[in-house]
Amino acid sequence: LSVLQNLSIFARLYGVKDRTRRIKTLIERFDLTKFRNRKCGVLSSGEQTRVGIVKALLNEPALLLLDEPTSSIDPSVARTIRDHIREVVRDSHCAVLWTSHNMQEVEEVCDQVHFLFKGELLLSGDPKTLAKKHDKTNLEELFISLARKPLF
Repeated sequence: LSVLQNLSIFARLYGVKDRTRRIKTLIERFDLTKFRNRKCGVLSSGEQTRVGIVKALLNEPALLLLDEPTSSIDPSVARTIRDHIREVVRDSHCAVLWTSHNMQEVEEVCDQVHFLFKGELLLSGDPKTLAKKHDKTNLEELFISLARKPLF
Protein backbone atom coordinates (compact mmCIF):
# COMPACT_ATOMS: atom_id res chain seq x y z
CA LEU A 1 0.00 0.00 0.00
CA SER A 2 1.04 3.60 -0.49
CA VAL A 3 1.64 5.86 2.49
CA LEU A 4 -1.71 7.55 1.91
CA GLN A 5 -3.59 4.25 1.57
CA ASN A 6 -1.90 2.87 4.68
CA LEU A 7 -2.75 5.93 6.76
CA SER A 8 -6.32 6.00 5.42
CA ILE A 9 -6.92 2.42 6.53
CA PHE A 10 -5.61 3.11 10.03
CA ALA A 11 -7.60 6.35 10.26
CA ARG A 12 -10.75 4.34 9.48
CA LEU A 13 -9.82 1.66 12.01
CA TYR A 14 -9.24 4.36 14.64
CA GLY A 15 -12.50 6.12 13.77
CA VAL A 16 -10.72 9.40 13.02
CA LYS A 17 -13.10 12.20 12.20
CA ASP A 18 -12.19 14.31 9.16
CA ARG A 19 -9.61 11.71 8.12
CA THR A 20 -8.51 13.56 5.01
CA ARG A 21 -7.63 16.74 6.92
CA ARG A 22 -5.90 14.87 9.76
CA ILE A 23 -3.78 12.78 7.39
CA LYS A 24 -2.85 15.84 5.30
CA THR A 25 -1.84 17.80 8.41
CA LEU A 26 0.37 15.01 9.75
CA ILE A 27 1.90 14.16 6.37
CA GLU A 28 2.90 17.81 6.00
CA ARG A 29 4.18 18.10 9.58
CA PHE A 30 6.40 15.02 9.22
CA ASP A 31 7.68 15.96 5.74
CA LEU A 32 6.04 13.03 3.97
CA THR A 33 4.12 14.92 1.26
CA LYS A 34 6.38 13.77 -1.57
CA PHE A 35 6.05 10.15 -0.38
CA ARG A 36 2.26 10.00 0.00
CA ASN A 37 1.80 7.93 -3.16
CA ARG A 38 4.91 5.80 -2.70
CA LYS A 39 4.60 2.24 -1.40
CA CYS A 40 5.60 1.97 2.26
CA GLY A 41 7.84 -1.03 1.56
CA VAL A 42 10.26 1.00 -0.56
CA LEU A 43 10.72 3.85 1.92
CA SER A 44 13.97 4.36 3.82
CA SER A 45 14.05 3.47 7.51
CA GLY A 46 13.71 7.15 8.44
CA GLU A 47 10.74 7.59 6.15
CA GLN A 48 9.13 4.41 7.50
CA THR A 49 9.69 5.65 11.05
CA ARG A 50 7.95 8.93 10.22
CA VAL A 51 5.02 7.04 8.68
CA GLY A 52 4.78 4.89 11.82
CA ILE A 53 4.74 7.96 14.05
CA VAL A 54 2.09 9.61 11.88
CA LYS A 55 0.04 6.40 12.09
CA ALA A 56 0.33 6.47 15.88
CA LEU A 57 -0.74 10.12 15.99
CA LEU A 58 -3.79 9.81 13.72
CA ASN A 59 -6.29 9.45 16.54
CA GLU A 60 -4.70 12.19 18.68
CA PRO A 61 -3.75 9.89 21.55
CA ALA A 62 -3.42 11.16 25.09
CA LEU A 63 -0.32 8.94 25.44
CA LEU A 64 2.15 8.15 22.69
CA LEU A 65 4.40 5.13 23.22
CA LEU A 66 7.68 5.34 21.28
CA ASP A 67 10.20 2.52 21.39
CA GLU A 68 13.55 3.90 20.20
CA PRO A 69 11.94 6.01 17.46
CA THR A 70 15.25 7.33 16.13
CA SER A 71 17.42 4.21 16.26
CA SER A 72 19.13 3.33 12.97
CA ILE A 73 18.35 6.75 11.53
CA ASP A 74 20.87 9.33 10.46
CA PRO A 75 21.34 12.21 12.94
CA SER A 76 19.74 14.82 10.70
CA VAL A 77 16.51 12.83 10.28
CA ALA A 78 16.54 11.90 13.98
CA ARG A 79 16.69 15.58 14.92
CA THR A 80 13.78 16.34 12.60
CA ILE A 81 11.72 13.53 14.10
CA ARG A 82 12.46 14.76 17.65
CA ASP A 83 11.50 18.31 16.66
CA HIS A 84 8.22 17.17 15.12
CA ILE A 85 7.33 15.05 18.15
CA ARG A 86 8.02 18.02 20.44
CA GLU A 87 5.70 20.15 18.27
CA VAL A 88 2.95 17.56 18.53
CA VAL A 89 3.35 17.38 22.31
CA ARG A 90 3.30 21.17 22.58
CA ASP A 91 0.25 21.55 20.33
CA SER A 92 -1.84 18.64 21.60
CA HIS A 93 -0.59 18.15 25.17
CA CYS A 94 -0.01 14.49 24.37
CA ALA A 95 2.22 12.69 26.86
CA VAL A 96 5.05 10.57 25.47
CA LEU A 97 6.70 7.48 26.91
CA TRP A 98 10.00 7.33 25.01
CA THR A 99 12.27 4.32 25.46
CA SER A 100 15.86 4.75 24.37
CA HIS A 101 19.43 3.70 24.99
CA ASN A 102 20.59 7.01 23.53
CA MET A 103 21.17 9.08 26.64
CA GLN A 104 21.99 12.28 24.73
CA GLU A 105 18.59 12.03 23.12
CA VAL A 106 16.95 11.36 26.49
CA GLU A 107 18.59 14.45 27.96
CA GLU A 108 17.38 16.49 25.00
CA VAL A 109 13.74 15.41 24.79
CA CYS A 110 12.63 14.06 28.15
CA ASP A 111 11.27 15.83 31.23
CA GLN A 112 11.71 12.72 33.39
CA VAL A 113 13.99 9.70 33.06
CA HIS A 114 13.50 6.29 34.63
CA PHE A 115 16.18 3.61 34.64
CA LEU A 116 14.81 0.07 34.76
CA PHE A 117 16.60 -3.23 35.36
CA LYS A 118 14.77 -6.55 35.03
CA GLY A 119 11.46 -4.74 35.43
CA GLU A 120 12.56 -2.92 38.59
CA LEU A 121 12.87 0.85 38.81
CA LEU A 122 16.45 1.75 39.71
CA LEU A 123 16.46 5.55 39.46
CA SER A 124 14.15 8.36 38.43
CA GLY A 125 14.52 12.06 38.06
CA ASP A 126 15.15 15.07 35.92
CA PRO A 127 17.48 14.05 33.07
CA LYS A 128 19.35 17.32 33.39
CA THR A 129 20.24 16.83 37.05
CA LEU A 130 20.04 13.09 37.80
CA ALA A 131 23.60 12.27 36.73
CA LYS A 132 25.14 14.92 38.96
CA LYS A 133 23.15 13.63 41.94
CA HIS A 134 24.99 10.33 41.47
CA ASP A 135 28.43 11.87 40.87
CA LYS A 136 28.36 11.25 37.11
CA THR A 137 29.16 13.66 34.33
CA ASN A 138 26.10 12.88 32.21
CA LEU A 139 23.27 10.38 31.75
CA GLU A 140 25.35 8.16 29.51
CA GLU A 141 27.96 7.73 32.22
CA LEU A 142 25.19 7.04 34.76
CA PHE A 143 23.55 4.53 32.40
CA ILE A 144 26.84 2.69 31.84
CA SER A 145 27.58 2.54 35.56
CA LEU A 146 24.10 1.14 36.26
CA ALA A 147 24.44 -1.40 33.45
CA ARG A 148 27.76 -2.62 34.83
CA LYS A 149 26.72 -2.68 38.46
CA PRO A 150 22.96 -2.52 39.04
CA LEU A 151 21.74 -1.37 42.43
CA PHE A 152 20.09 -4.76 43.10
